[in-house]
Amino acid sequence: MFYAIDSENNLISQKYSPDTPASKMELWADFSRKKGTTDGNISSDKYRKCPICGNAISPYLWGKDRVIKISNKRFPDFEFLWGDDLIVSQKFKDIYNQEHLTGIEAFETIEVYGKNQPPFKYYNCRISFSDIHWQFLRRNQKNQVKELTNCPKCGIFIDSTSGIIFDESTWDKHDIFQLYNAPHRYFVSDKMANIIKCNNLTNILLTPSDTCSW
Repeated sequence: MFYAIDSENNLISQKYSPDTPASKMELWADFSRKKGTTDGNISSDKYRKCPICGNAISPYLWGKDRVIKISNKRFPDFEFLWGDDLIVSQKFKDIYNQEHLTGIEAFETIEVYGKNQPPFKYYNCRISFSDIHWQFLRRNQKNQVKELTNCPKCGIFIDSTSGIIFDESTWDKHDIFQLYNAPHRYFVSDKMANIIKCNNLTNILLTPSDTCSW
């Protein structure tokens, strides 16, 4: 079984450039969350690209100045930001390595700005793409795709769904992954889901992929 993952609450304000004035950071945080705007920290020429056609398949790669501000003193183990960003705690990183989980290409160190300083480090995760075969659980109006290009790998985009099932015989055994047809929608294996539950990792929702929706 596979699970779609998402955060329970938005506890991190947003991300910034280190030299942004604090007053403007607050404005950007509120505005970004509603409107999806970006800031000067984004390297707009660096995207995750399809290995076949070369088209961009994710909004952007976060630049080298990875800075966040936490809006309160609840320090979650997981947080999702707009774009291709999954932020995790040092606790999760240690468990990931101890349990020999797979699918994260890199843990990128993050700086926390402001008065709410966590007692541990945070990391941005670079999540692998998978060629696992998928299909909609059922045919209905909720399941919609967009044909973007004729590329056999990334040409179809899953615009909305009420459930996805995977063919395990085509799975590359990565415990966390995203699809070329649904970038920045993350899925985890049954093994990783059980580890998350057993270790009481916080601020993450696990939804069986056959009932997930967006």
